[in-house]
Amino acid sequence: MKNILLTLIYTCLYSLSFSQIEKAPAYPLVVHDPYFSIWSFTDTLNESVTKHWTGTDQSLVGLLQVDDRMYSFLGKPEYPVQTILPAGEERSFECKYTETRPEDDWMKENFDDGQWKTGSAPFGTGWGNNA
Repeated sequence: MKNILLTLIYTCLYSLSFSQIEKAPAYPLVVHDPYFSIWSFTDTLNESVTKHWTGTDQSLVGLLQVDDRMYSFLGKPEYPVQTILPAGEERSFECKYTETRPEDDWMKENFDDGQWKTGSAPFGTGWGNNA
């Protein structure tokens, strides 16, 4: 009887010791060395701002656009978001380009690019002057 009681107590204590580990305190996302690492401190990747292992915010945001709808799958954007340099989708800009091989001195400051075409970026399909 004494062995059964000790076994029961041991089993309860053993199971209680593992019940404290329900989740990790943080999950590594990008780890290069102790000075450059980004961690998620929540179970859901897009629930909070990603952080350095010290707890300092190191924002890493993952966005995915499907059929004109934006989905956030990593990190939470810190608001307000300030655009430093607008992308071509936000603001078009003019570029000079050529579809033939340029002269050898085309990289020099005094090169005359008057024969080159001018178009709106971004180039490709969908926006601008699709070159």
